[in-house]
Amino acid sequence: MNVGAQIQGYIVAQPEAKQRDLQTLHELVLSLMPDCRLWFLDGRNSKLLNLG
Repeated sequence: MNVGAQIQGYIVAQPEAKQRDLQTLHELVLSLMPDCRLWFLDGRNSKLLNLG
């Protein structure tokens, strides 16, 4: 799954009010920095998962 899909999946999984706020924030950041690198941090500790 690509980062954009992960972000959208997270946003739509939130309660409606939070979903609207997150989508607005996401769109604002993209409008200000359209070439920024997207990433999604799911809260897992990479050291515990042995990912580096």
